[in-house]
Amino acid sequence: MAMNVKIRAALSSLALLLAAAGAAVADGPYLNATGGVALVPGLNDTPFQFVGGAAETIGEGKGISDWEFDAGFVASGALGYKFGPVRADAEFSYLTASFAFPTGGSANTAKDDNFTALLLLANFWYDVDLAGVVAPYAGLGLGGANLSAKLTDAQKTLFDGSGWGFAFQAGAGVVVNLVAGFSIDLGYRFSGSLQTKLFDRANPNLSSLSPSPMAHRIQLGVRFPS
Repeated sequence: MAMNVKIRAALSSLALLLAAAGAAVADGPYLNATGGVALVPGLNDTPFQFVGGAAETIGEGKGISDWEFDAGFVASGALGYKFGPVRADAEFSYLTASFAFPTGGSANTAKDDNFTALLLLANFWYDVDLAGVVAPYAGLGLGGANLSAKLTDAQKTLFDGSGWGFAFQAGAGVVVNLVAGFSIDLGYRFSGSLQTKLFDRANPNLSSLSPSPMAHRIQLGVRFPS
């Protein structure tokens, strides 16, 4: 008899938990905040400046076209609305990574060398709710990106500039609803920018850089639906 009471109590608790989780995926606005690792594949680009009317690469060992990056960090926040299995949100992401370049070049690197990207995206996601507890999802996003790069050597700053370009992302993940109004979001994003030209802040007419970097983002975050 005591065992049956314990079983019924456990089942009742489970039912309440499922009901609370089901409530967490109801339609309405939500806020999502995530952070994680950004892996930026190498890109091919040669930074240059105009000297006496001719183009020169920037810095010894920094004009090599094969650039590599150390693992970086990404943080993002999104405000959206869920209606049925579809979600739409506006996302702001900050991504930063340090250059680990050049491939085959000299050891002319500095700790101040860095790359950052600010992404402003409109995303659309499709959720597959499983018993109101787990919801795999996938989707796409489009928007803009502000890219910044800083290149230095031991004596001076070689390039410090930024620029805007077109941005996109595709992603998938899974949301686990723990209690009403709170869930965990584990996701992957592949994001990138196109047609972005960076101009040096000090000499915008002299120096430029034209990266189109992509990034693999592995993120963990929380979501607060209403």
